[in-house]
Amino acid sequence: MRLNKLFLLGFLITPALGFGQQAKLEAGIKVGAASGLCDIGGISSGGNPWLLDLQPSQIRYDLGAYIRYKINHKWAVSAHFDYMQLQGFDSLSKYTPIRDRNLNYRDNIIEGAVRGEWTFYDNPDVGGNFNYTTTFSAYLFAGVGIFHMNPEAMLTHTYVYGTGGGSLPPGTWIPLHTLTTEGEKPYSLIQPTIPVGIGFHYVFNKAVSLGWELAWNKTFTDYIDDVSGKYPVYGDNPNLINPYSKYLTAQSYWVPGITSEQLAQYGPGSPRGNPKNDDSFVSTAVTLGFYIHPKISKRIKRSFFDKDNYKSRASF
Repeated sequence: MRLNKLFLLGFLITPALGFGQQAKLEAGIKVGAASGLCDIGGISSGGNPWLLDLQPSQIRYDLGAYIRYKINHKWAVSAHFDYMQLQGFDSLSKYTPIRDRNLNYRDNIIEGAVRGEWTFYDNPDVGGNFNYTTTFSAYLFAGVGIFHMNPEAMLTHTYVYGTGGGSLPPGTWIPLHTLTTEGEKPYSLIQPTIPVGIGFHYVFNKAVSLGWELAWNKTFTDYIDDVSGKYPVYGDNPNLINPYSKYLTAQSYWVPGITSEQLAQYGPGSPRGNPKNDDSFVSTAVTLGFYIHPKISKRIKRSFFDKDNYKSRASF
């Protein structure tokens, strides 16, 4: 039984070799970088920065896998699964009102999406040597998906809680969803997204694909970084019941040299974020895929579902 499975695995990791026609089904992985376009983040802008204003030191990773089915030479559909991290710090901004706000966030995103791809450029014979062993394609894509988020904030100073002298050191990450730092009703951690972007890939020997893509994900939430509206008014607000809430809502007090007049801009009722702009995120990745030839799919199906083969494996 083990030998049979190893035999099948050998066919899977060397797909399409020895077959003349181009396979339509491709499976692969991708590795790259990701960054949030949120209220927190940016170097010179006032929140929700664009690509040229990202914080380079806060760019994090994107790891994923995909399956692509090529309908014809122009169209393809693909399914993607990504795990990425987003992060940003106000303290890195050159824009004074944002820097003095002094908030930060980290969010681990799990995303699943289905895309449609349109090939706008195709070269079936790279190098023009008439052997057609290397092809190049560039494509645009758009799709729909869902993602799970869970924003956190890092303590920038020692946090003392309770009457027993308990404390948490700087650098501790605290989940924000249940804290309702703006006094809002809890938002959903599962959200829809619309990924759009551009990519290209080379195909070698009709077997291996190596490419790159850039994706922008539009979302319909403003809480990827847990910042959206105003600083809450405390008192009897039922949504502010956690002892961490007040500390993590406003951290301007810790900005070196900040004056009382400047600090007043970050008090209860003052703007904390921009609710008019939803958050989004961008990712770029190198892709590595392997084509699965129809003959391989038939062999796998025959091996696992043919009664005679099943009996032979059972007796093995």
